[in-house]
Amino acid sequence: MLSDFQNKHIDELININKQIIALKSKWSGPVEVTLDFDDSVVTLHGHQKGSEVGYNPRYHGQPSFKVKVCFIGSSDELVHLNLYSGDVHSNGEFIPFFQTCLDLLSHNYVAKRLRLDKGFFDEDNFKKFESLYLEYVCKAPLKENIRKFILSIPEKDWQDIDEYTSVTSKEFILKTWEKPRRFVIRRVKIDKDTP
Repeated sequence: MLSDFQNKHIDELININKQIIALKSKWSGPVEVTLDFDDSVVTLHGHQKGSEVGYNPRYHGQPSFKVKVCFIGSSDELVHLNLYSGDVHSNGEFIPFFQTCLDLLSHNYVAKRLRLDKGFFDEDNFKKFESLYLEYVCKAPLKENIRKFILSIPEKDWQDIDEYTSVTSKEFILKTWEKPRRFVIRRVKIDKDTP
């Protein structure tokens, strides 16, 4: 469906959605909300204005759009969505998108925490959230430096959840970061013979 949208359709959808959220908010007091952020690739079979060839996990080399979305976690209400050229990275133009989402919240919705996919794993984003005193959790890409950090955690620091799953929580600083941040790590045995 999104592949048939143009920017004017997105604007219409945002305006209608904003009115619905505003009407709903009249019936409730102040509410702390969790905002969920995600993005997706919308593949086009043909060329549409504004689309470009970018990262596409399924259809390599096809023109696409990148769509960023924000939902209210508890109710799945759409806060905002925006189409970007397919060559825009998940994290590309995220801060302006994030700020627009905050601006579009109804007057009685107070953003308390954020949940983000690994495409938004970036210290600039985290510093922005921290400056606004927002709680956040973001998936981390399992890059080599993070993998080495996980492998260095002593066995005594892991807590078993069941016979296959264990968790731990540690502070870690990436080389380019200004300060350490807490990582919550879950490890899962693939089968009984995996140590």
